Amino acid sequence: MRVYVDNSVLTAFYAPEPGSAEAIEILTSANIDPAVSNLTEVEFFSAIAKKLRTGEIEAVTAKKLRQRFVSHLENFLYARLPLRTSHFRLATNWLSDNGPSLTTLDALHVAVACFDDRKLLTADKGQAKAALELGVEVELVAS
Repeated sequence: MRVYVDNSVLTAFYAPEPGSAEAIEILTSANIDPAVSNLTEVEFFSAIAKKLRTGEIEAVTAKKLRQRFVSHLENFLYARLPLRTSHFRLATNWLSDNGPSLTTLDALHVAVACFDDRKLLTADKGQAKAALELGVEVELVAS
């Protein structure tokens, strides 16, 4: 199964939180072909930094989570999809057409999944609803 992994699922895969068990089960299944974008990478580092700032995790844990993620990227656990002008154009169209309610970043993630013909794997109910309204296949992970 070709999936585009939203940060809501990616963070749950690496750091214990609601939805972690399902994220781990899905992302370690044999029939999965996961992809992330450079936007997902930035959001992952931001999420880990927030967990550190709020005291959810210790500095040593944050470092280990970042290292594990980078190791997975370097070992091609994920296909890496660059953000392209076409993604920005599609997201802009969706946001300017009075369509479904999406944040800027969520619109970009949905656009990447759409253009690469991947199922969007997310724990964000609002993003999932909007993506479905836009015709993008979605798998909602429990959070």
